Amino acid sequence: MPNGAVYVGRPTKWGNPFRVIKSPCCPTVDVIDENGVTYVIDHDWAHTNSWSDVERPGAWKWARGESVRLYRADLTEWLINPPLIAMLPELRGKDLACWCRLDQPCHADVLLELANGFTE
Repeated sequence: MPNGAVYVGRPTKWGNPFRVIKSPCCPTVDVIDENGVTYVIDHDWAHTNSWSDVERPGAWKWARGESVRLYRADLTEWLINPPLIAMLPELRGKDLACWCRLDQPCHADVLLELANGFTE
């Protein structure tokens, strides 16, 4: 990790609660939150169709993008986590680190944008 960077991955308070998983019930990827709620796949439909995106190129990247979109909505639209929103200034001007590959969607990009554009 770069010197002086703030790690924002799981299990820190900044970690994205929306995880990409291989669905346990059908051959697809999904996004699940820390409460076990899934967001992307209609599982009833997936069970009745011979459709699989687990091996489809781009499926995992697309799902990672959805997890980042949900994280952004969590902080900016749904306002579910006011304490975390109030702490965004802690990240202003800092380098952020996560385990995501640099060429993949990452919630750290959302944090950078919100922290550096955040006004008190």
